[in-house]
Amino acid sequence: MAVLDDEPGAVFLVKRTLSEFDVSGFTTSDEFLNALDTGFDCILLDVQLDEMSGYEICRQLRAQRQTENIPVIFISGDTTLSGRIAGYEAGGDDFITKPFDINELQAKVRRILAQQGYRRELISTVEESRQAAFEAMTHSAEQGEIVRFMEQISFCNSQASLADALLTLLSGFGLKAVVAFWPNTEDVSDKAAYFALNSAVSELEIELLLSAQHERRIMEFGRRMIVNYPNASLLIKNIPDQDVSRYGRIKDHLCVLLSATEARVRMMKTEAKVKLQQVLLLTVTDVRAALAHIRDSQAEQIRSAADMRQDMVIDLQDQLLLLNLNASQEGGLFELIERYVAQIDDSYREALRWSDALQPIVKTLEDIVQRRMS
Repeated sequence: MAVLDDEPGAVFLVKRTLSEFDVSGFTTSDEFLNALDTGFDCILLDVQLDEMSGYEICRQLRAQRQTENIPVIFISGDTTLSGRIAGYEAGGDDFITKPFDINELQAKVRRILAQQGYRRELISTVEESRQAAFEAMTHSAEQGEIVRFMEQISFCNSQASLADALLTLLSGFGLKAVVAFWPNTEDVSDKAAYFALNSAVSELEIELLLSAQHERRIMEFGRRMIVNYPNASLLIKNIPDQDVSRYGRIKDHLCVLLSATEARVRMMKTEAKVKLQQVLLLTVTDVRAALAHIRDSQAEQIRSAADMRQDMVIDLQDQLLLLNLNASQEGGLFELIERYVAQIDDSYREALRWSDALQPIVKTLEDIVQRRMS
């Protein structure tokens, strides 16, 4: 608290009257104005000063941002209504006449300080409410982005498109990140894949993700954080650890986002597996159909060969009459022809047996594919 009066005795009296408070006394306006950085809770101003009036000083206080809200009580020997109106128009908060009553001055100061405390508490509450409302709106907006992300990734059919969706969202949150997709342990040809937005993934970042892959779900070190799931890991390079509220909110978001990403990766692997199984099943079906066609063709060729043999025998009999062969010669010729025709029939029937032998193998392959799909 400060008191400005060009009479040292008046300053002494005010300080003694308000001894329960921390009061700084001034007898010149320059001395008082130079001490404003101290940050007074209340100012008592004498109206009639040598250098400038208390009204003029009050107007200067109200014109400066750092002092515009400090309560001012005028002390004056002017008891007229016009004097009080002048104090009010200058920006004063209260008025007390000289010589003042000690109890009245103490009561006015206590009331002013109580109002000032209430005002500060109200400002603090308003600021807290404003901050809470801002955080609620920010959280709501971020939640909306997360919902849109979850809708978007249902259409992602590759690791690259999934990584792009995740990293773009994180960039909108002000986060720099690297995402890793881990290989399928059942497929030795599958490799880990690393993605960053608009930049290459450094070898150190890859080593860091590999080292932390089987560690805790969430790892924090400095301004960095790693979130691990079985099929995906996320490295955040600039976690906002100085902003406690935003840090907690972002941490929750990251777990939700990577959980959704993990689910989509598993679904993509399942979809790829089902697609492969469907291709295998179609292949087995095609092989079965091809074998059935071959068997039918071979059976038809056997029937056709039998018909041709009968026709050939009839034709030979007609021709042999012209050759004038004896019975022994005719018998030898027919025997020779029958032997070679029988060998041809045996070849066709052997092919049929091989086709029949392949049927159980095809059936076994079909059963294996069906079990893998179930």
